[in-house]
Amino acid sequence: MAPPCAPKTRLSSAMTPPPSAPKARSSSATQLFGKSKAVSNPPPTFASGTKLAPVLVLSSIRGIAQLTEDELLPVRQLTSKALGYPCQLHLIRCLRLDNVPFTPLIVVEALGSLIGVYEAIDYCDGVRCNRVCDAVVRDLLASFGSFPGISSKLNPINPFAGSKILPSGTSPNVIMAFARDGYC
Repeated sequence: MAPPCAPKTRLSSAMTPPPSAPKARSSSATQLFGKSKAVSNPPPTFASGTKLAPVLVLSSIRGIAQLTEDELLPVRQLTSKALGYPCQLHLIRCLRLDNVPFTPLIVVEALGSLIGVYEAIDYCDGVRCNRVCDAVVRDLLASFGSFPGISSKLNPINPFAGSKILPSGTSPNVIMAFARDGYC
């Protein structure tokens, strides 16, 4: 018959810290291993103070295929609040000559004029909106007239200079017309 097993000890005397050793702090340990309190992202708004932001990521919209003016309503409300006056966001689809069906633009209208235009692109399971150079917007308006149902007067609250192409690298020369839901 086999001898009975000896009872297991939890820690040997060599493994137990001496009573004078400082105890580890739990808060520093959680910070060390990345277990900190969750911080939520601020809600998206096209305004940064009293100016329009150059870039905005809309993580609540899952791609430009799902982008509608109704989806932009919360963003419009926050942008109006940040600017201090009412504004409207209009979704314009630029029909193209190449194999891409359209380029979506978001037009920010306030105080009876266009104050900025953004190009929307798919980005990390969301939509990234990059501000379009004012010179490109002027050229598009000169070539095709006003956006459907929107004032053609461009009066940006903070002028935005940049490249002579759209932020995605698309040349304005491939755009052949504007379309908007209800105005097509």
